[in-house]
This record gives sequence, C-alpha cells and structure tokens, in this order.
Amino acid sequence: MSPNANTSGSRLENNTASYLKDAEVYYIRQYRTGIYGILGKLIRVDFYLPHTEKGIYVECKRQDTTGSAEEKCVCLARNILEFYNKPAIVIVSGLESKTILDFLKEESDGKQMRTMKLDEFHSFVDSIAEKGTGVNSSKIYDPNQKKLF
Repeated sequence: MSPNANTSGSRLENNTASYLKDAEVYYIRQYRTGIYGILGKLIRVDFYLPHTEKGIYVECKRQDTTGSAEEKCVCLARNILEFYNKPAIVIVSGLESKTILDFLKEESDGKQMRTMKLDEFHSFVDSIAEKGTGVNSSKIYDPNQKKLF
C-alpha cells in the first residue's frame, strides 16, 4: 500500500475521532474485539462506541484510487456479517469510493452492518449526542496517547 493510501486513511480516522470528541461521544480507538475473522486473525476495529444502546463498531475506508481497499472490503463485509458480535458502521470516503459504497450497501442488512458517507456518519453522531447516549468526553481513550483525556 502506498504511503498516500495510509495517509489518506489516517486522515479519515483522525477526522472521525475529532468529530466524536467534539460531539463528546465516548469512543475507544483501535479497539481489539477479541473476535477472530475469516482469515483467522484477531480483529481490531477503528472505533468502538461502547455506550450506545448495544455498542457499535466503526470502520473507516477511504478509496482515492482503485486498488486493495476494494478487496479488503469484501473481507470486511464477511467479517462483520459473520463474526462481529456488535453492529457495525462502515464509513466510506474518497474519490473512488462509489464501487465500495455500492458493494457494501448491497451486502448490508441494515441491522448488523450499515454503510455511510462521512456526512451521514456526522448526522448519526449528532443524533447520539442529542440523545445523550454514549456521551462522556472525560473518558475518551486514544491508545496512541496512552491516556484518558
């Protein structure tokens, strides 16, 4: 994967973290689920929102060029639908995201997996914040910083 792909994916994750923090929605970043996926590897999700009704996993996928993200999304969809023990939202962004978005929406059952563009996710987060569900900004954990802030 090119450095640009990693950078652009990190930007989407950072944007998501910033929006969650600003909305004061509690989250855990790079959460180890304890679940093994179809390739036999332990699954780590980009975000876990534990204080929503059932807890929600959030995955971020950015695609600016055709390439490996398309293949990874097939694996991601199977893992979510077959192995995840909580519902998941997949945020899709980027110039070439339409193919991925269409595929994931087709695979989505609306209960276990939902696919959203970034602006749709922002609206979802706003609705959580308005309800007061999952809100506790004093305990937002970022494993990169190794502290609560």
